[in-house]
Amino acid sequence: MNTNKLLLIGDFIYPFYEPAFSDSLSRNGLNVIDCKIKPQNNFFNLLLKVEEYFSIIGPVMVYQMIKIARIAKKEKPNIIFFWRPILISGLLLKKLKIMNPSCLIVNYQNDNPFGKLYQNQSFRLSGLWKNFIKTIPAYD
Repeated sequence: MNTNKLLLIGDFIYPFYEPAFSDSLSRNGLNVIDCKIKPQNNFFNLLLKVEEYFSIIGPVMVYQMIKIARIAKKEKPNIIFFWRPILISGLLLKKLKIMNPSCLIVNYQNDNPFGKLYQNQSFRLSGLWKNFIKTIPAYD
């Protein structure tokens, strides 16, 4: 196993987030594998927006998690880095650990899921972080 291999999973929408991070790590000698989970197809992208709005793991996210597992199995990275993983399943994280027990699974979240804004009881805000908070213990 290459000890300098990182699987970076994120939306890759804005050049100053995941792409900049990936480029910086690559320039510093890390072998970075980018895994984009934002669909390029307009229909599936719209469906993902519905899943995100209602905070449900639907068919688009299930497909993306299968894709993540396949890439991780093939590439065998020693680090899997999730960028803002709001709808990632705890089952996927457990599966990744079983597939590669020595792999470090990292979660980067630049928002505060415990802040007052998200304590709001509106349907949208109360459900936004529910899945994410449940998966925190599964990360290293």
